Amino acid sequence: MNDERSEPEEGLVLRKEEVRERTAALFAKIERDDAEREQFIRNPVGVLGREVVGRELGEQVESDANRLLLSMLSNPEFRGWLEDKALELEERPTTHEQFRKDFATALVEFGDPVLVDAALRNVANGFDIVGPMAQQLITGPERTLVTSPATPSTSNQTLHSSQNFNGVAIGDPTVIEPELFRSVVDQLVNQAEQLRASGALADVERPIR
Repeated sequence: MNDERSEPEEGLVLRKEEVRERTAALFAKIERDDAEREQFIRNPVGVLGREVVGRELGEQVESDANRLLLSMLSNPEFRGWLEDKALELEERPTTHEQFRKDFATALVEFGDPVLVDAALRNVANGFDIVGPMAQQLITGPERTLVTSPATPSTSNQTLHSSQNFNGVAIGDPTVIEPELFRSVVDQLVNQAEQLRASGALADVERPIR
């Protein structure tokens, strides 16, 4: 397995318009091309890294980040916390530091060994405990929610911070049709549940990408 770690470039911050354009273009491809959708479901972090951020993250980093994302989505209690947090953040935006604390508390309360191990692996890769995707992708009934545009990022891993995305929600209905986005999220959850049931998420030697 390629154990190469990809270091983010400091100062790489995309404009909100760039993120919207790239995200819209990506999901347009996903909507019209089954192969593009299949690739995204199999490797969501890698596809978002390349198509939206414009960076290759490296095979191991992609695999570890996908494992964290899918471990969250396949844990019903933690997924419920994410959905509640999304609604809470709509009403009361929070700081990145507070989100980290809330995430860590939820990890202790709702986490399972697979999820906790995945989070620690992302820390070992040099990322925040929430990983390079968690604060960007919090699933809700209609959309995903990114931490508020007013929320400062305290992470020095700028590529993977909320600052990098300028507060643009990946599932913003002005960027992606809600029906399409719900369909993609449902497929991601289904993929996550299958990988957990098969033992793939617990098998750290198996690439998730």
